[in-house]
Formats: sequence, structure tokens, C-alpha cells
Amino acid sequence: MIYQEFALAPDLTVAENIYINDLGDSRGIIHWQALKSKAEALLARLGFTDIDVLKPVSELSVAYQQVVEICKALHREAKVLVLDEPTAVLTKRETDKLFEIIADLRAKGVCIIYISHRIEEVFGICDRITVLKDGRKVGTVHVGDVNREQLVRMMIGREMKDLFPARQAEIGKVIFQANHLNCGTMVKDVSISVRQGEVLGLSGLVGAGRTETFRAIFGADKKDSGEIIIAGKEVKISSPRDAVACGVGMLPEDRKQHGVLLELSIKINGTLTILNRLTRSFGRIDQPEEDELIAGLVKKLHAKIGSVDDEVNSLSGGNQQKVALMKWIASNSKILL
Repeated sequence: MIYQEFALAPDLTVAENIYINDLGDSRGIIHWQALKSKAEALLARLGFTDIDVLKPVSELSVAYQQVVEICKALHREAKVLVLDEPTAVLTKRETDKLFEIIADLRAKGVCIIYISHRIEEVFGICDRITVLKDGRKVGTVHVGDVNREQLVRMMIGREMKDLFPARQAEIGKVIFQANHLNCGTMVKDVSISVRQGEVLGLSGLVGAGRTETFRAIFGADKKDSGEIIIAGKEVKISSPRDAVACGVGMLPEDRKQHGVLLELSIKINGTLTILNRLTRSFGRIDQPEEDELIAGLVKKLHAKIGSVDDEVNSLSGGNQQKVALMKWIASNSKILL
């Protein structure tokens, strides 16, 4: 099984993680060179020859960690393979490569259970579709017997006239500029500008420097050079604290490491950025106001939770992501990365 939530040993190497259940021979001896060669060959099959198999998994990006998870499952030559949203952090090129491997496994008689909410993927690789809603089975259909609209109706329980409703936002003047950003080896002379109400997509293959660009803008990584202009004025962002003070929020790639505090409550996570607004004399937090605010955020984002006092790690991945977004909606961020 390839889990949605990674099951990797962060301090072990890529090669050790891939072959963690098959490290040595019957005498307990590990043949390191053979292990390295096997891991490199498996990654090459996926098209990831740039991953260093001797590097600790904790030093890889989220997308590369997903690739390691896929390799862990592939080397076992399983008869039944369960994939739980394996493309969530992959680009189209990596996804297409994964689908080629799935097709190859199908041809060899492997049974595959593919879990996804991406409709185009389901129609692209599946023979039959079973729809779940609120923990219950809605039905099972053959791919050729159902179209996209019918499948959406099964998933949400009603007609959906527009899968992507028309946006109502008015595009205003330029509110954010990053000019000639340089940061380490991954961000070289990057300049972007965004207008009020506008959505700017930053695209590229895994390892292209997208995440590093955002981290440099947000002050999570120290810039080597470049300027940031917000509402026509240059600002100095040297840390995430500076970014928040300037009205910049960031929803990071790695939710668990950088987006939420898993062992704290939904309420604490959702109001982290506005504690100064909720704090009264002697450092006391206004609990009624905090409760009212967090209830509104849960309703606005349609988050499925038990109680706002539950720990974030009790939620599904999608609802954890909504909690990660709550604090930026609460803070009325002018720019959201």
C-alpha cells in the first residue's frame, strides 16, 4: 500500500527506505553497493535519476518523498497494490510516468485499487469506480457506463452546473512585486507581479525552484538579493514574522512539517496569526471571541471535524489542509502564497 500519509524513516537513506523490509541476507549482512544499485535502477524506471539514494529522506522535497513511497511498494512485486492519492504532490510529467507503471502492472495481472478525488485520473486508468460519500458506499459503475457529470452527482448528491463557477473578483492594481530575487542555488533572478483579486500560477517540474521561491518571498529562507514591494512600497521581509506583519500568508507544500501544529487543537491552529487581536489585559485570551471566530472559519471552509478542541492530527489530510488555511483567512492576508 502507498499511503496518503507518508510512512518513511526520515533519518534513513532513500535506498534504506525503499528496501527497509529486505536490507540483508539470511546472515544479517547488508551488501551496500548492491542495495545502492538496486535503488538507483528502480528510481531510473520511474524517471528520477536525479534523486541521490544515499541522501536521508528528511532532506528530500515532499514530491521526492512520494516517489520513494511509490518505489517501496513497487519493489515488492505485490499481487494487490493500493494507492491512496499518490499524485497529490506530483506534476503532470511524474503522474504520467506513474500511470505508465500502473498500466505495466495491470498487464502483468496485478490487482490495483486506486483512491482519488481527481475525476480525470479515475476515468483515465480505472475499469470500475466505487463512489463513497460520508463514509457510505453510493454505488459501483463501469467507467464506460457513466460520464463526468453523472459521477459528480454521485459524489456530491446533487447536480453541479459549473465545476468551476465563474469568478466574481475584479482585477485591480498591482499589489505585490518581487524583483530580481536570488536565494541559494534554486532561485535565480526571479521577478513576479500580482494584482488585487488575481491568481498567479507558478508552474514547473519537481526541483524547478517553485517552493524555494515562495520560501524566499515569505522570509523562511534568507534571500541573497532582490526586493519585495507591497502596495507600491518596498518592504524588508527577513523572517515569516515580517511577512505576516506585511499581510503575507503562506500555505506550505509540506503541511505536516510547516503548515499545522498536529498535536495542538484546531482552535489554537486557526487563531495563531491573530493572538494579538484576541489578547486582553494580563495576557488573557478572550475565549468567547475566539470560539465565535473559529466556529465561523469552520463553517466557511466546510471543515469536517468533531470539536474545535480536537487535535489536528485527528483529522483527514484534506481537513488538516483547511485548518492550515484558517489562520490566513483569520488574519485577512492581502497576499496568499
